[in-house]
Amino acid sequence: MPTGIGDLSALDGLFKDVYQPGITSWVERDLPMLSRIEKGDRRHFEGRRAVIGFKEANNQKFGTRAENTVLPTAGKSTPGQMYLSMAHHYAILGLTRQVVSQSASNKGAYMKAVDNEVESAQQTMKEGLARQYVFGDGTGWVARVKSLPGGVSLAMYTQPTDVGFPGSRLLRVGMELEAYASTAAGATQRVGTYTVVTVTPGSATVVFDGVTNVQAGDYLFLKGSFRTDAMGLGGLIDDGGRVATLQTMTRSAKTGLNANVLTNSGTLRAWSPTLMDQLCGRSRQLTGAGRPTLLASRMELQQKAVDYLRRDKRYDPQTVQFNGGYKAIMWSMPGADVPWLDDFYCRDNEIDAIHEPDLMRYVLEEIQFDDWTGSQWIESSDRTHSYESRLFTFQNLGQSRGNWHSRLEDLSYTL
Repeated sequence: MPTGIGDLSALDGLFKDVYQPGITSWVERDLPMLSRIEKGDRRHFEGRRAVIGFKEANNQKFGTRAENTVLPTAGKSTPGQMYLSMAHHYAILGLTRQVVSQSASNKGAYMKAVDNEVESAQQTMKEGLARQYVFGDGTGWVARVKSLPGGVSLAMYTQPTDVGFPGSRLLRVGMELEAYASTAAGATQRVGTYTVVTVTPGSATVVFDGVTNVQAGDYLFLKGSFRTDAMGLGGLIDDGGRVATLQTMTRSAKTGLNANVLTNSGTLRAWSPTLMDQLCGRSRQLTGAGRPTLLASRMELQQKAVDYLRRDKRYDPQTVQFNGGYKAIMWSMPGADVPWLDDFYCRDNEIDAIHEPDLMRYVLEEIQFDDWTGSQWIESSDRTHSYESRLFTFQNLGQSRGNWHSRLEDLSYTL
């Protein structure tokens, strides 16, 4: 059993003069994109894989004819099927029977260890789902190692020097990580599992618990998560550059799965209203239909846009309020005002223009504790009088088509 709230060695650290039932986590973040996805198109999953129907092309046997000439040859549309496998998400928590007994009441002047650990596991799972559904591309990587300054300290790829990389902001103290030479299937795995001891987001550095076999250029994954993550907007809103095969379909052969990517070849550029208009109108320009229903980016990009708009006396800023009180700004485009959310897990240096009706969340099991045997707590086999509980969900994110989405890349956080 690890040292922590799960056993008596750290119970004194939970002492409270007054027990507070509403325990506030030290990690609090808005996860507006996850909430939006969860309230969207939820579909029940059955069998080994979800089946997604799509239509690649309409019947094009059409044309004008002169009188008494031959009609067009009969034709038909081009339907097809795509397949989406489940992603299996778990959070495991453990407590000794002693710590449960000694923290079980307000009279003991302790936070209830069970309540605290359950809340912690639930929040970790929510953050994991948010990271995967927003940042993820299905491979599961959370950081990339740029250099090894010495010993157990590692520096990560981060913007603005390394365009599009998240630095160390997706890493947390206590995470168990594995390293691979790349994100591709069959990539070389480095020997060992590494526990994060400290994270310094400002310098994008991480300290592990021991000497590592990690090499510069390696990608980091949560233990056991290499290429098992759910698909997220990072892979769905793409033209094949990140995810070449989506839902068992090769994107180069099924162009309707490709989003419209506006890139600057990896060179950062300032955000501007002109680029924003191009992003919002891209799907209509290229397909003749489709407007985004949601814009999403990191907070820094939205802040720069808001600063620009405040100084533009011709612009009348508007906001929209969602359920729960969360507010976002609106971007006006012909025929629609589109809400623009900022989310912690959006990819760096880019803005996504999302057509939400094309997104589908397939769920086999909602977030819940395992009580298959009639109990949520399973006695540990190590004879320490301790118990484990399993929080899990089986779900994944898919889409029916991609060419109504767009992505604007290579945006600097400075104007």
